[in-house]
Amino acid sequence: MGLYIAGGILLLLILLMRLSVAADVRYADELSLSVGICGYRYPLLPAKEEEKPEAPPKKAAHAAKKGGKRRKKPEPPPEKPEKGDLKGTVETVWALLKAALPPIGELLCKVRLVRLDAVVTVGGADDAAEAAIAYGRLCALFYGGYAALQNMIRVKAKRVELNCDFLAPATTQDISFTLKLRVGSILWAALRIAFRFLAHTIRKERPQENA
Repeated sequence: MGLYIAGGILLLLILLMRLSVAADVRYADELSLSVGICGYRYPLLPAKEEEKPEAPPKKAAHAAKKGGKRRKKPEPPPEKPEKGDLKGTVETVWALLKAALPPIGELLCKVRLVRLDAVVTVGGADDAAEAAIAYGRLCALFYGGYAALQNMIRVKAKRVELNCDFLAPATTQDISFTLKLRVGSILWAALRIAFRFLAHTIRKERPQENA
């Protein structure tokens, strides 16, 4: 019985590690971003506008003015912050960066870009020659960047198009994609960062103990 329970727990952990954190990105008229997991998405951009608080009634405002005329007790001077060990703080931050950069670099290589749908139409030029020149420059940048991206991470594209419309009043773009990263990869990178930082801390304290 215990073997079945242990096997079920192990299977559940494997399934959890294989889940992916996803970020949906789209740029058309404005940038939109939502993140989530297992199909659930929480929108981050565009940010929701906060509702402005209603103005207080006149009576309350008048009472507040009267109360403001009363003398207030002088507030005690703020305490001066204690001076910390600047050298120790810098060394700690530097050690954390050294511990984090290699795992983070490897983690970024494991990002998957899926459902890429990019359509850009060049326009807005005064004459056909200017539009053609702008189209040629954008072709080099667009397809060169796309090729470089494919060499860095896994990319699955639905559509990648760059067009030129001599009559269009302006250049338009509609780009959308989803970035995915497995939970197991994130946890493994976090463990590596913690282990590397801990190992650096132990090596640093050993000479002091021997002295």
